[in-house]
Amino acid sequence: MLFFLMPIKFPYLIAHMDAARILGEKTALTSGLFLGIMGCAASVIGIFYGRLAWRFNVYTILATTFLFFGIGYCSLGLASSLSVVLLAVIFIGLANGILMPTILTWIAKITPKQFLGRASGGFSVSLNIGQFASTLAIVPVVVLVSTINSMFFTFGCVSFILSLPYFYLFMKEKYIIQDVTSSDLKLDLL
Repeated sequence: MLFFLMPIKFPYLIAHMDAARILGEKTALTSGLFLGIMGCAASVIGIFYGRLAWRFNVYTILATTFLFFGIGYCSLGLASSLSVVLLAVIFIGLANGILMPTILTWIAKITPKQFLGRASGGFSVSLNIGQFASTLAIVPVVVLVSTINSMFFTFGCVSFILSLPYFYLFMKEKYIIQDVTSSDLKLDLL
């Protein structure tokens, strides 16, 4: 849902912003411009994804991704100016650009080679079903929180919560590796 929230609901946010009327009543053009900037941010981070994946483990990358989603969506929820919207769409674009290659790389890494086609197909199916389901699942959230801004803020908070398990797994892995290394060092000294 976080991946498809922007194309589904962002134009409604822009249509309700007075600051977005810089081009007159053409808020669709303004929202399209911001969605394009989001796509550019996703493309730019995609260029550097190989370096990120080489330097950081998957838990760190996913924790960072959900933190970026949280920053972006909470910023949209609180936005009253186009500069805040610009910053928010850049963070969301960075998160989008990191999320897909991370998940695909992780699937390829943990799946035995004979099942890799099925796993990739399963990912594709779940992505398309998720795109369809997210349009239906977002509506009750909007009804519950009553405004588009509150909906974006709610999804931002959910994103922060989603980063916590990955941050925990990163910390757990980091300290387990250090414990093994220090116990090996003690054995070498004996």
